[in-house]
Amino acid sequence: EALRAERDAPGEASGRAVGDARERLLRWDVAPEDLAEMERLERPLLELPIRARQDGILAPGEAPRSGRYVEEGEILFTIQDLSQVFVTAHLFEGDLSAATPGAGVEIRSSALPGRVLAGTVFLVGSFVDGATRTVEVISEIPNPDGLLKIGMYVDVVLRETVHGLHPGAGEVAGNGGTRGAGTFCFLR
Repeated sequence: EALRAERDAPGEASGRAVGDARERLLRWDVAPEDLAEMERLERPLLELPIRARQDGILAPGEAPRSGRYVEEGEILFTIQDLSQVFVTAHLFEGDLSAATPGAGVEIRSSALPGRVLAGTVFLVGSFVDGATRTVEVISEIPNPDGLLKIGMYVDVVLRETVHGLHPGAGEVAGNGGTRGAGTFCFLR
């Protein structure tokens, strides 16, 4: 639109049209480098990249198909930031005093021999599961190297009291809507 206005009627009016069109494209999150490329080519781009506002990976099973039509407001995919993950472990009701927000935890996985990832208890659940007699304990774990993967099994141990958490394997699984941009690691 702006390029056409500038070509058809050079001058002050076309300058305003170019500025208005540029402003609209920027509001639609068209990247400045894509605008510069359109101006350089003096035509719209046939394919316009959609850039994410954050780093991360696509949630499993959500890769969009090329060429498909989408509706306004439709969520095409979810980007998950795995640099910080959440681990949900199950603590026996008799050991609840061992887990308090801020307490240290260690994460180990057979997929990462010799590696121990440290974190802290973020939240202690509010109810006891009647079938297992356990309470969920959610811990926050820094994962800057991306060592913990979705679907991976892990073991969790409270640093202050080794007997506090029920030993067992867990599974790293994405949830798509966590505090911040994290992912839960469910432990069963």
